[in-house]
Amino acid sequence: MPDIKKLKAAHRVYRVRKGDLRVIFERRADGGFNILAVLRRSDTTYKEL
Repeated sequence: MPDIKKLKAAHRVYRVRKGDLRVIFERRADGGFNILAVLRRSDTTYKEL
């Protein structure tokens, strides 16, 4: 099962961990999703959004 978590600071925005990469995506009202960013994990990963 993928490691998906909702980001606290944003509405309908989630992240998936894959090794040291983070895929940030938004769930749309129609059930689809938009990929917002693919970032390497660092101290500032989520501050950049």
